[in-house]
Amino acid sequence: MNGNVERKSLSLSMPCGSRPQLLLAEDCDPMRIVTAAMLKGMGCDVEAVLDGEQAVHSAAEKKFDVIVLDIEMPVMDGITAARSIRRMGGDAAATPLMALSAFLADSVRTGGWRDTFDIALPKPANRNELHEAVKAALTRLPADEGRPLDTVPPLLDELRLHEMRRSVTGPAWQTISDGACRDIETCIGQLEHEGCGPKDGAMLACASTLAALGRGFAARRLDWAAQRFQRACSETARHEALGVLLSSARDTVQMLRG
Repeated sequence: MNGNVERKSLSLSMPCGSRPQLLLAEDCDPMRIVTAAMLKGMGCDVEAVLDGEQAVHSAAEKKFDVIVLDIEMPVMDGITAARSIRRMGGDAAATPLMALSAFLADSVRTGGWRDTFDIALPKPANRNELHEAVKAALTRLPADEGRPLDTVPPLLDELRLHEMRRSVTGPAWQTISDGACRDIETCIGQLEHEGCGPKDGAMLACASTLAALGRGFAARRLDWAAQRFQRACSETARHEALGVLLSSARDTVQMLRG
């Protein structure tokens, strides 16, 4: 009875009730089999591949709700694969990316993954840890808010931002928010320099960084605007999306510093 209750509580689904579509890249056979089995047991459909190169090909061919990448893989490592996916534009670039690593502490110290992945999880992860990480990634999808990309969300999630501020001391929060503002301003400068021409890798990288900062600091409009820019195809749509993204970024900086 208790086991059934626990298993039911660890189920995952999309807002519409459909099964989440996950892509898992893991070169270790036992780890890949066990992780895929746990995810399937939570109600996910899982496509499992052996390395980052295969993950990039799969992401280009099919839409996923979350992409889970081991950082240390042969042929193409997870960080390189994640950056390649971000450069694709469209749905692939906006997909939440999760990093898996047995050496996550070392990876954090060397940076690298922070500007590309939305969430990271040490491995081996137990079922509860994996469930919480995937659930967190899924809640960052625009569809989870029940809002199409053309509907402008509020600038900030005030309640979540208040909770974040309460969770750290005053000086620490100031340091963290100042760093985020500097990163946003750097992206603003790069996007202004590039203008509204064809999207290139640098512009998509800036948009990905802004989306991640938006999610990390409860700046819902910044996250939304960055994803809107990533998905824009025509020159007219890019021009409009870039203007909205720059405006959202500047407003976010002003609010975080206010």
